[in-house]
Amino acid sequence: IIVQTWPMNSRTWRPKRKILPSCVSSKTGARIPLTFSGKRYGTRHTQAVLLFLITAIEFGTRINLPVAIVAMTTTNSTSNPDVPTYNWSWADHSVVLSSYYWGYVPPGLIAGHLVARFGAKWFLALSGLGGALCAILIPVLAPFGSWTVMLCRLGQGVCHGLLCPCCHSMLAKWVPKCERARLSAFVYGGGSLGMVLSFALSGWMCGSWLGWPLSFYAHGLVGLIWSMVWIFVGKGSPAEHKGISGEERMYIEASIGTGEPIQVTSTPWSSIFKSFPMWAILIGSFGQVWVLTTLMTNIPTYIANVLRFQIEENGLISGGPFLLFWICSFVWSYLIDFIITRRAVSTGTARKIATGVCKVLGLASLAIGFTFSAVHPRDRSSCDRVNKRFKC
Repeated sequence: IIVQTWPMNSRTWRPKRKILPSCVSSKTGARIPLTFSGKRYGTRHTQAVLLFLITAIEFGTRINLPVAIVAMTTTNSTSNPDVPTYNWSWADHSVVLSSYYWGYVPPGLIAGHLVARFGAKWFLALSGLGGALCAILIPVLAPFGSWTVMLCRLGQGVCHGLLCPCCHSMLAKWVPKCERARLSAFVYGGGSLGMVLSFALSGWMCGSWLGWPLSFYAHGLVGLIWSMVWIFVGKGSPAEHKGISGEERMYIEASIGTGEPIQVTSTPWSSIFKSFPMWAILIGSFGQVWVLTTLMTNIPTYIANVLRFQIEENGLISGGPFLLFWICSFVWSYLIDFIITRRAVSTGTARKIATGVCKVLGLASLAIGFTFSAVHPRDRSSCDRVNKRFKC
């Protein structure tokens, strides 16, 4: 792009070559200059902020119960004697905590096809609205038994199972390819931030005068507010948004190739299941999700019943790993990109290094930290419950 300028310190006019930021069109391969829509806040950023918020809200709502259930089954968690507590068995405790994931998995198997056919807007509205209503119903139905809480969490899992397919669809339709890495990291980073805030605030609310019901009402209310905003502001694609500028819409659609014919081919399932790299990724991801799920569901109970921390401290300690997870996700992404850009190692080696640090060093440090923290001066008998070979 040639920009003609008149240098202030020269009496003669001459053209000056200036390279403006641009984005490559997936249709023609031509570079599209970033004018107003590329460098300033645009409609696509509003959609990304809404996705960030619902990711934070739903991940926060997911881990609210693991903290609240400690207060629900402990008589001295709050100074208010009117806050109800329940004498649930460990079997009931485990079923209530795991029921969320019974409902969370099945929608992921079919939601992608439904979102691709009907659009993401109303499925995402259902996800936010349904999850919020289930959260509000938990303190209302809990007096009738643990099975009512289990059903609410099951429904919450079904609703939240729509989140990731909807976010994938929204990012694919709204974000130009040259911005996708940054905005995707921003959107999905909301999950870690939501868990950090929810752990801390849930612990504080459970220990307050209003007790554990406040934590469910607060998460549900925030989800309802977001759902109302999304219904009026959120759109499934730039073509559906009446307020987007023509310049920004052209910039997005030229980059992602909206309108191009898609050739549908059969899925090579046999080759996929015979692929050793696929199994390596599957096994590694399974282990990562296993640890993440354990942290989200069982660490608050462990901290309360073994380490004997109060509910307010419990929430802060439980949220610590996710705070560092959120911060380090940005640090590692920039570090790995820097290593790859400098060609210090290959792309595959850089990713293996990051995976090794995550799945080996991270898990080892977690195990060591919680083992030694069990020997706590406030309850010296706790080491006997963890390992009788420790000597206090």
